[in-house]
Amino acid sequence: MLYTLDHHLLDVHIQLPNGKTTRPWLTAVKDECAEYFVGWYLGVGAPGAIEIAVALLDALRPHPDRIGMGLATDLMIDNGKDYRSYAIERLCAQLNANCHYTLPYRGSSKSIEPSFKILERDFVRELDGWCANNAQNKPEEINAVLTLDQVRLRMAEFFALYHARPNAGLGGLSPNQVVAQCQAAGWSPRYVPESALRLLKMRDAGATVTKYGVRLFGLDFWAEELATMQGAKVDLLYDPNNLFDIEVWHEDKLFCIAEQQAPISKLATVREVKDLMHRKGRLNKAAKKEWDFYHGLATNAEEILRKDHARQVAEAAADGVKLAVSSGGGVVQLFPETQHKLNEQAKFYSERERETAGLRKDRDLRMEALQDMLNNKEEDE
Repeated sequence: MLYTLDHHLLDVHIQLPNGKTTRPWLTAVKDECAEYFVGWYLGVGAPGAIEIAVALLDALRPHPDRIGMGLATDLMIDNGKDYRSYAIERLCAQLNANCHYTLPYRGSSKSIEPSFKILERDFVRELDGWCANNAQNKPEEINAVLTLDQVRLRMAEFFALYHARPNAGLGGLSPNQVVAQCQAAGWSPRYVPESALRLLKMRDAGATVTKYGVRLFGLDFWAEELATMQGAKVDLLYDPNNLFDIEVWHEDKLFCIAEQQAPISKLATVREVKDLMHRKGRLNKAAKKEWDFYHGLATNAEEILRKDHARQVAEAAADGVKLAVSSGGGVVQLFPETQHKLNEQAKFYSERERETAGLRKDRDLRMEALQDMLNNKEEDE
């Protein structure tokens, strides 16, 4: 058995949640002996090692809707740096699978390319939003109405039909019939144990355990065992195709399985989570910008009111307080806080005025008494 792996940019525009459009990338794993697509992943954005790991995990795990092929004896993969992954080479070495690389800059050395052309001709061309691969065949109008999930669902249906229909390259047999003949001849798939599939999982080293658990791609993961590990440094292993739970490793040993808190989706991939976090960041940035704008307006308005407040207080100190003292009431229309302060000041000045009046009266009485004493003394002399 020989598996080939490669990326392909589909000639169709799809609708993104943010309203923009883009062309999705397909990362496929195909068995060349039976012309059977054993695993694939469809996503947006330039593909890399994560998409390769997702497609390989999809190929090596059994599925109820297609024939399980297990691990091939040989892997033919692209010469790009994203394919030269240590995880892929380690998996091949552990499971005795030979890893081969295609010639660089030689598309003809990739046997999966003709299958991509069939995919474009029989499937992608019929989708809404088809854009062609050259200017001559480009339609006048491109209606990008399909979402990524809708294209994934239709692609799964197409692969099911593709595996069941006759193939000229297989002598008129279908891929399903070829696999059935191999099974009848004694062939059985080499299923990969879950412990070995762990080699394809991505690693995030040096995560810190907090009271909320561990954080990965902006998501919190928790397990009861982490309650006693706060502040410890751990390594996280995760399946790029499923972020519902992750493995927490401590001192090169599996410590626990932590589950995602408030899960986005059990089927959410790393790329989808990253895109969601980027959209969340953009929304937070836009919200903060709008908040700063209105906060600036509020601050300016508060500054204007404060200056107006100070001006009215100054005017009241010059005019209003005196009127309030002399007439027993204020005549200046101010804010309630300012009016209260002026009333307190008027009350204070009124009390001081009464005290001063009493002192003046007592002084006058004493002066009169002293003057009477002086007058009486002069009469006696």
